[in-house]
Amino acid sequence: MGCCGKFNKMPSVTQQVKNLILSTANVLAQAALTGKIRAEPQVVGIRIGLCQKCRYLEGTRCTVCGCYIALKAGLKAESCPMRKW
Repeated sequence: MGCCGKFNKMPSVTQQVKNLILSTANVLAQAALTGKIRAEPQVVGIRIGLCQKCRYLEGTRCTVCGCYIALKAGLKAESCPMRKW
C-alpha cells in the first residue's frame, strides 16, 4: 500500500514492456563492456533500503516503472526512475 493508505497505480502494460526492453538492452550493454551483470551485494542492500522508504513502492514493485525492486536493484546497469540510486 502506498502513502496515506492509497494504492499507487502501476504503469500501463505497454509502458512496462517498454521499460523491460530498455532494461534488458542496458544490462546486455553493461555485460558486453564489463562482463558483469550483477551489482555488488552492498550496493543491492543500499538500493533496496532506499526503495523500502520510497512512496512509490507498492509491495515488492515500483509504481513508477513497474519493476520488481529485488530484481532491478540487483542489476549493475539499472537505476531508479526517480534518481534515488
